[in-house]
Amino acid sequence: MDIPGIIQKDAEPDSRFTIRFGMANPAPALELDINATHFHMSSDGEKPLAHTVVHPPEDPDSALSFKMIRIHVKSPSEHTINLQHYPVELQFEHDLDLDHS
Repeated sequence: MDIPGIIQKDAEPDSRFTIRFGMANPAPALELDINATHFHMSSDGEKPLAHTVVHPPEDPDSALSFKMIRIHVKSPSEHTINLQHYPVELQFEHDLDLDHS
């Protein structure tokens, strides 16, 4: 999936800036950690859950590659949108993959 990036609030998308996201196939084995307010899922460390590639507008020919290593699910949400909390929040934790950047 390619997502055109928006650099500034209320700005038009910059066609030179894209984010590419792809899930690992087949999915890796997952480890779960659960407590009263949230849980997180992580891969076993050998294979990431997904890959994200960012092409920054300053240098659209370059590519920064990230490995998604953990998904945090929080209830209620930790952060707000328009000063409002929501029942669930997902946070996707990534590590920079220097081997593929």
